[in-house]
Amino acid sequence: MKSRFIRLAAKSLASMRRTHSTRASGKPTGIAGGLVGLLLAWLACLPPAQGQKLVLTATNGAARIGWFSVPGQSYQLQWAAEVNTKISWFDLGLPVVGTGTTNYISDPVVGNRRFYRVLRRGRQVWETVANMPTERDSLGAAAGADGRIYAIGGEPAGGFLDTVEAYTPGTPGSWATMASMPTPRYDLAVVAGKDGRIYAMGGFAPEVVATLEVYTPSTDSWETKASMPTARGWLSAAAGPDGRIYAIGGVDVSNNALATVEVYTPSSDSWATATSMPTARAGFAAATTADRLTTYAVGGWGATWLPLNTLEVFTPNAGAGTWATKAVMPSWRGQLSAAASADGLIYAIGGFNGFENLSTVEAYTPVTDSWVTVPDLPTTRADLAAATGADGRIYAIGGQDGTVVVGEKVEVYTP
Repeated sequence: MKSRFIRLAAKSLASMRRTHSTRASGKPTGIAGGLVGLLLAWLACLPPAQGQKLVLTATNGAARIGWFSVPGQSYQLQWAAEVNTKISWFDLGLPVVGTGTTNYISDPVVGNRRFYRVLRRGRQVWETVANMPTERDSLGAAAGADGRIYAIGGEPAGGFLDTVEAYTPGTPGSWATMASMPTPRYDLAVVAGKDGRIYAMGGFAPEVVATLEVYTPSTDSWETKASMPTARGWLSAAAGPDGRIYAIGGVDVSNNALATVEVYTPSSDSWATATSMPTARAGFAAATTADRLTTYAVGGWGATWLPLNTLEVFTPNAGAGTWATKAVMPSWRGQLSAAASADGLIYAIGGFNGFENLSTVEAYTPVTDSWVTVPDLPTTRADLAAATGADGRIYAIGGQDGTVVVGEKVEVYTP
């Protein structure tokens, strides 16, 4: 039996959502006539940028706010009287376009205590592109070194697939059928390695498997490599900066959620045990930053088969790696996907909360350890795949919504 259907017999939790407003982390300077103050605060963005600062000066009681800007980027300065759970932000002036130097805006209100933030006005939109030729859910996806997005394996209306299709980005873009994966399977993990090859591991065929197969885009060919020590499906994977590949979590042949992490070394075609994830889970999502230094494991189904909002961060350092627990995701959900974007944020996309499939998208900012809600997927779905393209956009691919066929859908988010 496909293990994710355990959820039907488990007690379900309704999704709880709360939106976190990003706020200035510095304390406001009291402004009085003739007093010059200096305030350093985090630059708040939607999504927030990492590590930039606001600089505030006060002259004759009026504030002047500056921040370093990216050329061509649109920004909106906002203010609030207080920073608390019922915070209200208000626009200060009109949007301004970045110059590549320090932008300044003056606040004409004199003598008032105020907090400030700057919103980066990104596109933050979803667009629909060319449908995938093969309708499916429970697939894997990865961005190839050739700029294409590869959709691998999965489950159609019945059975399981060895299908590999490659998407070339464009408007609407195009798909091509590639060499089939040797082992048909679904709920597998797929990740692009530092060596430019794509690693497909584990999954159901129809029972859990330990299979590792490696695809080389330049030759459109597959190789079978050493199997994982632990057979499992519904797992996730990560690629480290030294070229090693990590298989994380999942569910075993006895339907136990796993915390197990195993690391594969391509040069020796061998596996070793790495540091276990703090929370045993399956049907979660993992996203790795572009530098491959950090992997974020989010959501999923825990040992009692209830949905999770847990976020744990893995740092590979010297193979075995270390884990840390971070701020929980606002929504409890499993069967979601995740991707790390060029702006440094981690996006948790879609999924199932025990009652319904979701269109929810939430973004995590590592530097502030906080979440914000961003525009929903146009198509509600779970069991989808996601990958970040060379163009910096996030591709949500396939999936199912329980009633309507959506497995061919491809939607693209521009941060």
